[in-house]
Formats: sequence, C-alpha cells, structure tokens
Amino acid sequence: PQKLCIKPNIQPIESICARVKDYRLVFNHRGGFGNIEPIYGSNKSEFKPVLELSPIIQHPSEVHGIALRLTHNDFGRLAGMEHQ
Repeated sequence: PQKLCIKPNIQPIESICARVKDYRLVFNHRGGFGNIEPIYGSNKSEFKPVLELSPIIQHPSEVHGIALRLTHNDFGRLAGMEHQ
C-alpha cells in the first residue's frame, strides 16, 4: 500500500490482511497487474483448469494479500492505472 500513497497519491481508508478461498491469482489481461478468479465454475463440481505454474508445483487454491478500502475517486484512479 505504500506505493499507492507516493506517486498516485491514493490514501487507503483501511488495509487488512486477506485470504480468499477457492480463488487463484492470474495474469490474464493487458496491463501487467494480477487479478483473481474463482477456481470453480457456476457450481463446485466444475473445476476450471488453469495453465500450471510448473509440472512440479501445484497451483494454490486460495489467494493471500491485502484488501484495501478506498474512496470512490481513489478506486477510479487505481483502476485507470491498472489498464494503462
């Protein structure tokens, strides 16, 4: 979160550690930033395969990170940065 405060001047209202089960981190869009997607389809029996990280390392089934609470304006600025 410190990087957000320096250049783009985004000030999170709150920052907390977060874990999202049954999601995975992917880099499947332009812009170079990661995003998360569910590992299952519309129901738990439809596992959505993903390109493996390696033949040895299993892809994790949860995402760990920091959840930020932002103002509407700051969220708009952040979204604009991620699509540059």
